[in-house]
Amino acid sequence: MVGHVNVSYAAIDAAQLDSSMVAAIEGVHRLAFAASIVGREYPAEEVAAALPADAEQPGFCMRIARDRSGRLVGFAFGYMDFPEPPTAGWSKRLADAVGEDHYEWLDRAFGFAWFAVLPSVQKRGVGSVLHDALLADVASARAWLVCPAHETELRAFYDRRGWQLLATDDLGTGTDRAIMGLDLVAARRRARPATMSAHLPRTRA
Repeated sequence: MVGHVNVSYAAIDAAQLDSSMVAAIEGVHRLAFAASIVGREYPAEEVAAALPADAEQPGFCMRIARDRSGRLVGFAFGYMDFPEPPTAGWSKRLADAVGEDHYEWLDRAFGFAWFAVLPSVQKRGVGSVLHDALLADVASARAWLVCPAHETELRAFYDRRGWQLLATDDLGTGTDRAIMGLDLVAARRRARPATMSAHLPRTRA
């Protein structure tokens, strides 16, 4: 990490996701994943198009980062998922990959859906604050995410924050995905107060 940049952080709710905010999120996603398989498999315009529906999911939570000019430089969001065992589709494949022994990590847990930071501010603490602030107020005791298994730098980021590997599966994509879980109760105990509060005011954007 080469030092924090001058960035402000805020919470965003579904009512604040107007067309300009969605467009800004699309732009961050496009640049953040330009060199990643994620950007090819999940194009920015598709992620942006799905965002209004995602924002209506139970427990939706989003945190954003802006630079001094007001430009969006990062975002993270997710929502509560798996209120009951899935019976079809991608969710069923995910549950099957995790297996009965680890299904508790998905059961009514918080799905850490998307997390992106502009390349120009990566490795400068922005992603760490977004990650920690998003998960600080989640009602669930556990969270889960899926990321490319081969992206070692990203995996290392999650490892440092206590995420553990639950399973590896291609989930129908043809390339391995790491399915990871986080004990949020333990993570909150480890969190530094400055990360949870000083960097993220409670005021809305």
